[in-house]
Parts: sequence; C-alpha cells; structure tokens
Amino acid sequence: MGRIRRTFLLLTNNPRGLTRVDFDGDGPRTAKTKRLDLRSPGQIGTLRFNRIRDVASEELLVEIRANLGRDKFEGWTSWQPATLNHSGWLVPELRGEFSEVRITLPNTVSAAHPIGCR
Repeated sequence: MGRIRRTFLLLTNNPRGLTRVDFDGDGPRTAKTKRLDLRSPGQIGTLRFNRIRDVASEELLVEIRANLGRDKFEGWTSWQPATLNHSGWLVPELRGEFSEVRITLPNTVSAAHPIGCR
C-alpha cells in the first residue's frame, strides 16, 4: 500500500484565494503573522520570542515588513531580514504603524519534526 500524501488546499481570506499546505514537503517551512497593529507609527524595535526546540537561533531566517497606512495590501515595505543580536531580532530604521513577521526554518529541519517552543 502506498504512502498517503498529506497535502491540502485551504481557503484564505487575506488575500482571498487558495493556499496549498504540504505537511510532507521538502525545503524550508515558513510561518507568518497576520497584520500586527502597533497603535501608533514609530520605529519598530527588537523582536523577541521563545527558542524553537532543536533549532539554533542562528539558523532561523526572521523577516519583518511594515506599513504606515491602514491599507491591507498597499504601502508595505519589502520583507527586511532581521539581524540577530544578544536581545533578539532587529531591522534597523524600520518604521510603521502595522507590521508582519515571517520566520523561516532551515532545510535541515525535517518536515516530520514537531515544532515547539521551550
């Protein structure tokens, strides 16, 4: 009997469309936040979060983008790679009232590996 592939199509609403989710896929895995409302325009500071189990912080790709306006689709900066320092990830001089964060795990982490924080 063959192996069952764990690939699904999901409906998305921002933007509207279909997204393919492949739990057995190869390559890096990415997680992205929704739009974060910072309540007032300003410089975006250092991002901190718990360590991801069995993945060194240096192996993560953390990117941030920002928007000074309220539009969900226009006015966003390009994704800016954040640099890791002793206190977290930072994109110097990034300003906005809204931001999104994208974290990419390296190819070395198996798709079957459970991701958890410690």
